[in-house]
Amino acid sequence: MWLKLGSDTRPTHETAAGHGLDEIKPKTSILPWIAAALALAALFEIYLFSSSEPKPAIAMPKPTVVGTAPAAAPEPAASVIKPAPATPPAPAPAPVPPAKQKPATPAPKTADTKPATPPGSRARAIIAELKQQQGAADLDRIFTSAEDLKAEGMLADAHLLYFYAARQGHGPSAMALGMMHDPDYHSKLTSIMDKPDPAQAYKWYSQAAESGNLMARAHLDDLRARVELAAAGGDATAKRLLLQWQKQTGTGE
Repeated sequence: MWLKLGSDTRPTHETAAGHGLDEIKPKTSILPWIAAALALAALFEIYLFSSSEPKPAIAMPKPTVVGTAPAAAPEPAASVIKPAPATPPAPAPAPVPPAKQKPATPAPKTADTKPATPPGSRARAIIAELKQQQGAADLDRIFTSAEDLKAEGMLADAHLLYFYAARQGHGPSAMALGMMHDPDYHSKLTSIMDKPDPAQAYKWYSQAAESGNLMARAHLDDLRARVELAAAGGDATAKRLLLQWQKQTGTGE
């Protein structure tokens, strides 16, 4: 048996043994080799051509889901302007309970409390009583009442009683009036006058001195010396007062 396409042309041992031959020499031929080479070349060319040609891509169909609509393209989100959050209203203030009013404490009653009386009312009452009496008034008693009222701070009442008694020639009362007007003794605690008046002081001092009051004479001399000193310094009021006194006394001093 002979092998084709390049197989060994030598007979196998089985064949040779079957024929009983020790060595069989086949006939040598080149044609089979040429045919085999041509066949291999053709196969190799077919292989090269098939490997170099691009294979067309096979489109795979997309699976279709029955009953499901195709998804729509998402729309661009519209710009939404969010309103500013509303400011919550301020909580109402808690009601304040009304304050408990304490009962008014009654003012303590004072047994000695007397209603206020207008200035001078007590002196007028005393003078009215004196006018109803028969005979001359007790001027010393009136002066004593005036001193008491002055000590109580009731200067208006004291002034009225001094004036009432001095007009009737009472020297001590005239002396008291002169001191109320004298610049050296004038004060808010001793006189109801807003300012001192040397002319009135001279008038009442003179009346008291004429009644024999020695203290009034000393006060009068002191007042005259002070007025003369002020006139020498150019005080116009002091000069007029000195001229008036000279006319009253009839002296040319």
